[in-house]
Order: sequence, then C-alpha cells, then structure tokens
Amino acid sequence: MGITTQAIGTLTLDRTDSAGEPGREVRIEHRLMAKAPDEELWFGFVLTTSSQQVISPGGESQVGVAFLNDVEARATFKARTPMRFGDGVRVRGTLVLEKYID
Repeated sequence: MGITTQAIGTLTLDRTDSAGEPGREVRIEHRLMAKAPDEELWFGFVLTTSSQQVISPGGESQVGVAFLNDVEARATFKARTPMRFGDGVRVRGTLVLEKYID
C-alpha cells in the first residue's frame, strides 16, 4: 500500500532557516513537519508529488502532501492559509495548501 496524496499546494523553501543557517534542498522523499499556527506543535508530512524532484533554497514547487495524522492536520491547517514547515526544530519554508482531496 502506497502513500495517498491528501492535499495539494505550493511549497516555498527559504534561502536561510530560522537559525540563520543557509537553506538546504528538499527532495520528494524527505519527511518534513508543519508547525501549528498557535502552538509549539509540529505535524509530520511527506511530499507525495512535486513539480520538481529537488527544490533548492529560494525555490518553489507545486506539491502533493500526505500528513501522518490526517484528521488533526485537517482541523489545524486550513486551505489557502500559509503554514511554516521544517524539521521540528528549525523552520525552513512555507507551505500553502490549495485544497484537501477527499
């Protein structure tokens, strides 16, 4: 059983992370985390599709996303609302979900 795309959106990778370090590329197989807007809670997700195999710092890509906890992620992250993402410690960019796929 493969991973099913739950949402589609746009991922933008910052040139520097929240610690001021140079940004690192993101590949489609990387596991990432989205930061909840009102609390210090992170939700794990994977990119299921991307318009680019490798997203470089400063770059942007159309992506498919699958959250590890889909039910709580849908309640936390509303469509068309920018969310910060990273590795659970440092913020690396912004993800805007265009829509959830039902």
